[in-house]
Amino acid sequence: MFHPPAWLSTEELEDELLHAIHANAGEADSRLTIIDEYFAGDDAFEPEPQHRQVLLWLLSLLSPRLADLLSCPPAE
Repeated sequence: MFHPPAWLSTEELEDELLHAIHANAGEADSRLTIIDEYFAGDDAFEPEPQHRQVLLWLLSLLSPRLADLLSCPPAE
């Protein structure tokens, strides 16, 4: 389970996902289909905490290392 850091806003997570989508543009890929299906739904998004987890999971489909870095605890 991914746990997005509190210091990263939902909008910033969405921006990172969009950057990853653009970096993979033009590729016929099932990962992009999964992302499209999530955003194409007629239902409202999950409550904020779950939506943030889904955004980070979707990001992990395209950029797994970045998602791992974002979901790990901060270094001390």
